[in-house]
Amino acid sequence: MDKDSIRQQIIDLTVQKIRTNGSAEISLRKITKELGITTGAFYKHFKNKSELFMMATKKLSKQVYEQIYPDIKDYQKQPHSSLMNLGKDIIYLFNSSNHVMSFLFFNNAALDSYRDARIGAEMPFLSITKSIIAAALKTDDTVLINTTFIQLWSFILGYGMLVSKQVVKIDEKLMNDTLRKLLEEK
Repeated sequence: MDKDSIRQQIIDLTVQKIRTNGSAEISLRKITKELGITTGAFYKHFKNKSELFMMATKKLSKQVYEQIYPDIKDYQKQPHSSLMNLGKDIIYLFNSSNHVMSFLFFNNAALDSYRDARIGAEMPFLSITKSIIAAALKTDDTVLINTTFIQLWSFILGYGMLVSKQVVKIDEKLMNDTLRKLLEEK
């Protein structure tokens, strides 16, 4: 087996485990045992578990981006409706794929992507969100884009978590009204 193949198998198995049970129970020992490699072999491919989680975050970001892209592909022409669709898609994904969404937004690698624009640029899902916000606001003012991003992201992720924990039911009117108000205030 070549080096890239083993590395990809480790990432793929990690993503599979995240989809099934979330990331809390992932251990390097279990991953390596399931793949029939040693822990030492793991460290030939990754510096540590954080690097593995960064790669899993990038892969999941790309997968979610590809899943929601049909609803937002015309964002340059229709940025407001694309942003509404994006928000709804995220909330529905929290409802149907809670482990993935929780990992994608709240693991340390994902949190680093919010703090560091270079890392964030490698996350297609995060990048497209900021591009849609810029198009909706018709600006390239990074302060305004980032402020709006924080407000929208806070609502979408908070509401998505409430839905995933069955605290509230999905209410599209609430989602539409809230997202519209957040954009209109700009």
